[in-house]
Amino acid sequence: MGQTLGRFLGSSFLLTFESANFTNRYIRAPLSLQMQDSGLFTLPHFIRFWGIGFLVVTLIIAFLFREQPPIINDNKKNLKLIDTYLCVLKLFKKKYMLELTFILIISPFGYAATYFMTNIALVDNGMSRETLGLVTMPLVIVKVIVPLILSQTHRPLIWFARLYPPRLLICVLIGIYIYFTSQLVNSPYIFYPILMTLFVVNETIIYAQLVARVGFYAQISEPRIGGTYMTLVSTLGNIGQTVSSSVVLAIASKLPKKHAYSIEVAGCTVLGIFWLLLTWRMMHRLQSLPIQKWYSVNENYISNEISSQETSDASSSNKDDIVSKIA
Repeated sequence: MGQTLGRFLGSSFLLTFESANFTNRYIRAPLSLQMQDSGLFTLPHFIRFWGIGFLVVTLIIAFLFREQPPIINDNKKNLKLIDTYLCVLKLFKKKYMLELTFILIISPFGYAATYFMTNIALVDNGMSRETLGLVTMPLVIVKVIVPLILSQTHRPLIWFARLYPPRLLICVLIGIYIYFTSQLVNSPYIFYPILMTLFVVNETIIYAQLVARVGFYAQISEPRIGGTYMTLVSTLGNIGQTVSSSVVLAIASKLPKKHAYSIEVAGCTVLGIFWLLLTWRMMHRLQSLPIQKWYSVNENYISNEISSQETSDASSSNKDDIVSKIA
């Protein structure tokens, strides 16, 4: 929720209310305020405000809140920092982790052009930045609702795979629609409703995939290093996003500006289809693996830990029974 709100404030909200045209027409004029050459705020004002806010909130948390110490089971071995990272390194000796790494890093290339270049293409085709901000505002609702719907699935990686084809399809539809923006933008009552519908469908699939992916991270994370494990796989996904955005933007700079977006959408879609054919069975196989296969320790160690814990619990229960009888 916090990340969704932050993205909304840093994109749609900023683009809309930084615009002098929007604020003069819809805020200052109705309130009989003096027209100005700037919006409600400028980019430097926006960054300065949230920078100060970040420092204030951080200091409040640091000095006024105290973290409650966790209840530690004496039978559970606590890992030191070095031991934790050694466990992380052991994960990459597993074939399953290498296959998951391939999936997370390469999968964003199939929709990279649509994800990172659509807003640029709309502005290049004549849409103002404040209008773009208004068009993307309803997407916040989608970002809040979708995680609630898919939070209970027990096969998240399967859902991630199933959502990939419709995401490629909607990317193609958006690419075709954007190609005709310059002709359609003069008919706003037709152009904007269809554009917003495409955006809502696209954002729904994006966040459904995100929830499925993070759900799989939580499912396979080893309890001993849970937070570090989640950070590791999340970082792999972020690397895929960063690399794919850098590649498509670098290639776009070498292509004719008028056709760069269309060419890249087509190229990314073809790449996404090949990727899906290559990894479809792989994702189903990874989802069907026992959870213990994803752990850095061997299964015998886990079984011994479980047996030890059960023995300890049974012993504690017997002691409680004896004490109660004596009492």
